Amino acid sequence: MSYFSIMSRVKLIVLTWALFTIIVVLTTVHTDRSARAFDRCVVPPDTIPGLPEPRFFLDQDSYAWLAHTRDLLASGGWRLRHTQMDNAPDGRAMHWSHALMWPLQGMARLIMSRTGWPAARAVELAGVWLMPAILLLVLCFMFPFLATKLGWIPAALFCSSFLSIHGLSGAFYPLQPDHHGIQMFAVIGMFACLQLGGLGSVRTKNVTHLWGTHGFHRLLPPSFGDVRGWFMASAAFGSLAIWLGATIWLFALAILLVAVICGLFTLAKSLTPDIVFEPSLWRLWARTGILLSAGFYLLEYAPEFPGMRLEINHPIYWLCWWGAGEVLYVITAKPNWRQWLSPSPGGYLLPIAGCLALLAAPTLIFLGPVEWHSIRDPLMNRLHAQFIEEFRSAWPVLQAAPLAFFAHNFGILPLLAGVAFIYGLLFRKEISTQIACFLLPAFLFSLLFFFLMLWQLRWGYFAAGAMAWFITIWLPQVYHDKTVGRYWAGGVAGFLALSMVLAIGWRWHSERLAATADHVPQKWITSSLSKRTALRLGMAARPNQWTMVGMPSEAPALYYFAGIRSLASYYWENVEGWHAETALFTDHPTAERALAIVMDRSVTHIYARPDPMQVILYNWIANPIPRPLDLWQQTTLAGHLMQAADAEVPPWIQFEPDLSVLTQRMIVFQTSDGLVGEPITGHIFALHPHGMGENE
Repeated sequence: MSYFSIMSRVKLIVLTWALFTIIVVLTTVHTDRSARAFDRCVVPPDTIPGLPEPRFFLDQDSYAWLAHTRDLLASGGWRLRHTQMDNAPDGRAMHWSHALMWPLQGMARLIMSRTGWPAARAVELAGVWLMPAILLLVLCFMFPFLATKLGWIPAALFCSSFLSIHGLSGAFYPLQPDHHGIQMFAVIGMFACLQLGGLGSVRTKNVTHLWGTHGFHRLLPPSFGDVRGWFMASAAFGSLAIWLGATIWLFALAILLVAVICGLFTLAKSLTPDIVFEPSLWRLWARTGILLSAGFYLLEYAPEFPGMRLEINHPIYWLCWWGAGEVLYVITAKPNWRQWLSPSPGGYLLPIAGCLALLAAPTLIFLGPVEWHSIRDPLMNRLHAQFIEEFRSAWPVLQAAPLAFFAHNFGILPLLAGVAFIYGLLFRKEISTQIACFLLPAFLFSLLFFFLMLWQLRWGYFAAGAMAWFITIWLPQVYHDKTVGRYWAGGVAGFLALSMVLAIGWRWHSERLAATADHVPQKWITSSLSKRTALRLGMAARPNQWTMVGMPSEAPALYYFAGIRSLASYYWENVEGWHAETALFTDHPTAERALAIVMDRSVTHIYARPDPMQVILYNWIANPIPRPLDLWQQTTLAGHLMQAADAEVPPWIQFEPDLSVLTQRMIVFQTSDGLVGEPITGHIFALHPHGMGENE
């Protein structure tokens, strides 16, 4: 490659980086300013007179991450393993990965050093910029490598999809700092690097003539030295994924294995003396991943380890990874299935051991003690299945509005996937076996994640990312396939680029409307109201230590804005708190059991909604026996508390009209057409288990 050619490539990369930076910075500033302007539309604009209004975030998990980071800063340490946010009065263990908290902490410290701001304000601003900064860093890192293997147009389109398609850009939205975007990148990177590494196939000499006519010469099986790097990169992505969430990683590993094994059997048909499998690569992949995962495990926990907690990175998952490596080693060592019918002595031992190791984690999760994984706890299982949005099925949403569902989550990607499928049917004779071995796994990878999304909404980011990867790896094959293919690929690339420009423009337009409260996303409204309610309760509490029950979904916001602790929250580490709060609300109206819980847990206030859903929630997860709602309302404390001042409850539970006003207000927004009201409802009861004096 000549000097001028190298300089042209460097200029192209730098120009693309600059473009990514401009888009990320401008969209982040615009989103933040729009949200701040929307907050100023509330009448009055400041919840606490004389104090600036803090920012709201769109997800309760975001408040949890920010609160943990703030507590980490206050502790002066470098790890946080306990939180007072919930499970009052003692709090509970916190096992969230520091992979997100450490960057948040670093950004907050940088802001504090430059501005002199207090930690709370610095953490808030860091929360706005964290996900856009991570997105920009990943895109700038990813683009040169994809451009080298696939060409700069597919690479640019793949990276750009994360800036515009809502199902991908939403994972890095400025008002929603969370780990899902990083985890999605890690899972997609784990699979993509294996494909870019030839799925374990290597070339023994120059074989461009076998592939060049189909334009997939850049996806040639690399030499052994090059392919090692791709497999080690895949292991690095996989270890990051297991560090961020082991259960997610286990599902991703299962999907990856299905896709890769199908690709290997397809590729085995085109093996030649010049292109061969190198089975040792799969052992390198598994052992590198295990080593890195062990390093993250030590980084998180050494010298005090959590024991058998299978929701997090754990040696059991390393055993699964070892088993996956051995299974793939056996498949590539004997790509012809007939060789398995007459194995050498002991030849069955290795594949059987690999399969048993692969099944170790799911077996222990579903057959081991309940304490090993929170999903085994019946109460938590019912809670996740029925009352947490991200664990609900996407199928009803798809049935109700299919076009809106696909447009919101995938943008133009499903249409392009359909075009790719039709092209494959029309020109399947021109698609060689070598190329099919790359397209088939990518297609299966995206399809299986889509099925997972239909099962649970939380897989939406992964499905969109996998679909974007399939389109990206399909484009270069079509472009070089034949003359008509260039028109197909050019049309697809142009249509995708146009849709991305339109998507970014639509985001700016919708945020401008939200800034003036003319057309505000419902999530912005509920998040703003949640913030203001927490601030008002915090002002009412002042220096007193309040513990609230009845607001598990608001627990992170209460703790973040007001320092108010909760009993229950929607986190798997807090199984104990959920059991206690459920027992309290499902007690008989005489509340003898509830009184013991209140005294033991130092509970000071109850929040009750005049809504049967609160009654249904606690009674259903406690005992899912079909009963009339009227019966639950008459026989449980939660049902009686719905009646507010008329509630028939023991004398130590007192309705507080002055406090209830804080959660029964009409929030008014100033729009260009006038004032618009948004009501919030709720009743607050003060608890006096030691008498009718002030709360202790």
